[in-house]
This record gives sequence, C-alpha cells and structure tokens, in this order.
Amino acid sequence: MNLRKIFLLITLILLPVLNAAKAPNGKEFPAHWGDPPLRQTRDLRPLPGGYGRGSGTLAKWIQLNLDKDSSSKGTLTPLKAGVRLAVTRAKTPITIDGNLDEFATAVCTPVEYFHPDQNNRPAQFFYLWDNEAFYVGLRTLDEKIFSPVDPLWEGDAVEWYFDTRRDSTFRDQKWGKGAVHCFWTAMKKAELNPRFCLRPGYLDAIAKTGVEVSARRWERGLEVEFKLPWVNFPNFTPKINEVIGIDAELSYSDGSQRSYRSFIFGSPLSVAQPGNLARVQLV
Repeated sequence: MNLRKIFLLITLILLPVLNAAKAPNGKEFPAHWGDPPLRQTRDLRPLPGGYGRGSGTLAKWIQLNLDKDSSSKGTLTPLKAGVRLAVTRAKTPITIDGNLDEFATAVCTPVEYFHPDQNNRPAQFFYLWDNEAFYVGLRTLDEKIFSPVDPLWEGDAVEWYFDTRRDSTFRDQKWGKGAVHCFWTAMKKAELNPRFCLRPGYLDAIAKTGVEVSARRWERGLEVEFKLPWVNFPNFTPKINEVIGIDAELSYSDGSQRSYRSFIFGSPLSVAQPGNLARVQLV
C-alpha cells in the first residue's frame, strides 16, 4: 500500500467525513455552509457565485453564506513571523470528559501517519483556547494501552511543553516561571485513571490550579482531553494574536515501559530548553 493510500485510510478512521452538498449545476457548495434549505420556492433564477439556476430560496441562502465568508476574510490578521500553528478560540464551553466533540473544527497536528505499525502509532493532537484555559485533545490508535504507576510518562503519555513568558526570556534556553514542562496520561497501568504531574526539579513551575485530564477508550485506542488554565500564568493575558511556545511529545508503551516517542514540532532538545518550542498564535 503506497503512502497516499495509507494517509487517506488513517484520516478516514480518525476524522469525521464532511460531505459537501451540490448546486443544481453540480458545483459543490463549501462544506462549512452545511446543507441548503429543504423547502424552497418554485421560481427559477440565476444563482449567485456561479452555481447555475435555482429557486429564490436557494439564491438567498447562497448569498447569505457568500456574505458571511467575505466578512470573515476581512477580519483575518496575518500570522506573525515564525509562527508554525494558529489555534482558534473555542466556540462553545469545553467540558473535560474525554469526549472530543468540541474539537470537531479545531486545528489538528497528525502524528506518525506513515509509521509501519498502523494500529499503534498514528495519532492526532487538537488545540483550542478561551479566556479561561488552553485545551488539548488527543486521539490515538493503540492496541496495548499502559502507563506505569511511576513515573507516569514512561508509558502511553504526553510530555507537554508550554511557554507564555512575555519578556526576553520567551523561548529562552532555560525553564523558568511562566513556562512549564509537564506530563499527563490517561492510564494507571492498564486501567483508565487520568493523571498529571510536573517535571521533577521544577515542581514549583505552576500552582496546578484547575488543571484537568480526562479520557475514554474508543474501539481503536484512546481519546484524552487536557485543560491548562491561564491562572497558572499570572503574567500572561490570553487574547487574539498573542504568540506562545508549544511542543508536545507522544510516548508509547506497547503494553509495557516506554518503547517509542514522537515530537509534534521539535525534538528531544525541547526537554533541555524552551528555545526549541514552536511559535503558536492565538486567533
């Protein structure tokens, strides 16, 4: 099986499929418009946007969506120099329960899509934010889920790297207040038992106020949610176009101790210094 087929297969397994509706002339409507009105008038007229001819009801619906798209484009701000990911603001309140429904339209970074072990390596990270917290969703393919009692990161777990500092120390070579290296997992041995901890030697990095981890099994692996409230970073105010530093490392156990790991943006250098983290913009 070639790489293109593998990528398509994983995407179909992990992500819901959006089917775009079509106009009378066969041209597809943008998927984010949803379905056109079911009940329509029986008149016939040219449709805006090059969608052929159809009812006045359909014409009004098309024009409304075209206007919305035009308005949205007018408010977009270019990403700042060096930014590698744009994270959108959550549209609804996020409940930390292991259900990733709130992340349906969130930006996603794939992990190990082309690894030979297609049942145990591919995964997806999703990201959102609001005035209260930064949120991460994780979906994995994993047949042998396990995390040891201690240290929890030596199994199926996430090493999370986060820098919110607003001064010259942002993405510096040293970890300090306003930046955190932490760990979270869905498991305690082979049982669901979400846990969180800070990196040894940096246990005072944040107060851990309101931090939450929740998880659930699905038929092919795990779904995990992580909430990191901004209150733990008192010198940072979340707002549109702020840039923070992030990296994520997914660890694998294959049913025992850590056997593999994969970084989203960086490399093992992220452990040593926040300067290796990616610039991520809140939009």
